[in-house]
Amino acid sequence: MFGEPILTNKFTQEIRSSNQGSVAEWLAVVFYTHERTKLTQSIDRTGNAPNVTVFSGSSISSYAEKGAFADLTYHATEKFDGQGGIRYAAKGQYYRVLSVVDTPVQGVFGPGEDHLFTSKEDAIIWLLTPTYLYTHDLMPHLRGASGYRADGPNSNTPGVAPSFRSDTVMNYEAGIMGKLLAKASVF
Repeated sequence: MFGEPILTNKFTQEIRSSNQGSVAEWLAVVFYTHERTKLTQSIDRTGNAPNVTVFSGSSISSYAEKGAFADLTYHATEKFDGQGGIRYAAKGQYYRVLSVVDTPVQGVFGPGEDHLFTSKEDAIIWLLTPTYLYTHDLMPHLRGASGYRADGPNSNTPGVAPSFRSDTVMNYEAGIMGKLLAKASVF
């Protein structure tokens, strides 16, 4: 009845370069991934009646993303560091649903369909983190950063939007990190 597996092929490549010096540390990365998935299903009528495929369907999806990011930490003094970073990402994906339903069983499975859902977008996010080492056991810090979650296609389910939107977040922090009781307690 359901004999076919889900097949996924994925390729990912990442290249990193970094350096640590007494005044600055940096990291730069480029990234690429491509993924393709196929699910095939069929239901066959067997027995005394002639063998007939009453339902056959497949879902094929593809996802590709490329990105780059860089991060720099600058040690301005022995007590003050500043960190900044930026990331760019671009992605595209599609999702295709194809089904063929024999007329006598359309009341059970619904009519056949052939729909293609696509999504494509890019984003830039950042971070900025200054820190000051007041003592070896006390460090106030600030942090500002943006975040992002990609959009994507949905299936053709009645009452559900054919895609969902990306969302973003801005995060701001201020705090103090430290150690107490001979480093037995960290906050």
